[in-house]
Amino acid sequence: YARRRDLHRRVAQRIEAVHAERLDDHLALLARHYLLAEEWPAAFAYHLRAGRRAQARYANREAIALLERALQIAEKLDPATVPDAQRVELNERLGVVHMLIGEYDAALDRYALALERLQQLPDATIDELVRLHHHIARVHGLRANFEVALEWVERALTLAGGVPSLELARCLDLGAGLHQRQGRNAKAIEWGEQSLAMAEQLSSARLQAAALKRLGGTYRNLGENNRALELLERCLELYTLANDLGGLGDAHNDTANAFYQLGRLAESRRHYEAGASIKEAIGDIYGQAMIANNLGDVLKLQNDIDEAIAQYQRSLEIFEKLGSLYATGVLHMNLGAAYLLRGDMQSAEMRLQRSATLVNQAGAEDFLPELERYMAALHLQRGELPKARLSCELSLETALRLEARAEEGMTRRLMAHILVLDGDPATAWEELQHSLRILREATGPHEIARTLVAIADLAPTLARHKEGRAAIAEALPALRDVGAQRDLNEALAVARRYNYEEAQ
Repeated sequence: YARRRDLHRRVAQRIEAVHAERLDDHLALLARHYLLAEEWPAAFAYHLRAGRRAQARYANREAIALLERALQIAEKLDPATVPDAQRVELNERLGVVHMLIGEYDAALDRYALALERLQQLPDATIDELVRLHHHIARVHGLRANFEVALEWVERALTLAGGVPSLELARCLDLGAGLHQRQGRNAKAIEWGEQSLAMAEQLSSARLQAAALKRLGGTYRNLGENNRALELLERCLELYTLANDLGGLGDAHNDTANAFYQLGRLAESRRHYEAGASIKEAIGDIYGQAMIANNLGDVLKLQNDIDEAIAQYQRSLEIFEKLGSLYATGVLHMNLGAAYLLRGDMQSAEMRLQRSATLVNQAGAEDFLPELERYMAALHLQRGELPKARLSCELSLETALRLEARAEEGMTRRLMAHILVLDGDPATAWEELQHSLRILREATGPHEIARTLVAIADLAPTLARHKEGRAAIAEALPALRDVGAQRDLNEALAVARRYNYEEAQ
């Protein structure tokens, strides 16, 4: 055994001599040889360096193995050889990698150990403490424990004391996202603007990109998609400049979302696929699930319902493993909507009710108008007109409270349909006109076209033939451009039913 240890030591020393100019290419090998040589200080140093390098390459499992082994070796060494600051770093890095691959319990355990040890260091800085608070808040946010996450953010803000720093800017950005998830869009913009201003003051391209992404997402929620795209295009440039793959993947996803709402499906799909490729390359499980869900939305719009359900199901399975109440609630809602289109009322109801339970438990509100609208559509398809109207009124009330303009416009269109069935076509016409005005301001050609088709369908009842012809003439080319096959088929049926010339 002594001879074996000596051979490993000599091999390691030879590698250092021969590859002195390229040691970074041989860190894991050196770590192993010094470990087997039981040269503990050198083994620790190389495991730490190799772990950092593996983490930077998104070799996540390799990074975990190397960093955990470094911690085990550190236990054999005294604090003079391995300072507590390095033990803090090891636990923090392990937390970051576990968080990336969706192992949230392990991430929180590592962060807790890092924070506990850091708080005992006499020379611990405010920035270090704030950064660990941010990490912990982020994990709770990914799990949709929004209020717990916000508590950690607020503790970090108290620690920072308002002094501008990169860590404070990150916390403000995360807080903006938490407010956004709970439908507090005005607060999200306020915090996002503060984060952006601080990032610009500190000349951090990466943090400017993060703040722009967050603001873009919030403006998209408010239906201001062109404004969102302006911010997101700047965001993509900055993430590319900063070589931040994780952020770049998220930015592609958010940009795709904005294009989707504008009805520009080809551009939307291109950005989703770019984002998915990055998320798979870096092993970001959460990001893969998020983009699979969004691709499901595109497929549903293109009337490929079976494939949409498959994408939603894939996303749901990942989010269930990650333990995110919010995300699983959204996925059940999307599956419910897909089953509605398929005509499977039983599955739709089961999914929508499950969604309502999960969204309520998560304390999230941003998807409530959409969920309540789907419940209204479910009741409508079952002929339960009073229940449909009540659900639609709830959706409209929530959309108004959250200032979700696009959701308001879509809900008013559904309310018009209910009013027609209830024998009040005149009020239904007013709702459709209101819907059209809102959607022209807040969203893209697809939803506008759907309201135009509804106007064309109602116009003959009210002897508004000229307005009906104008509506169908505008809707048909828009739906063809978008590629919304199901809605295009419906529009053509309306045109033929009333002998609109544009059907030809």
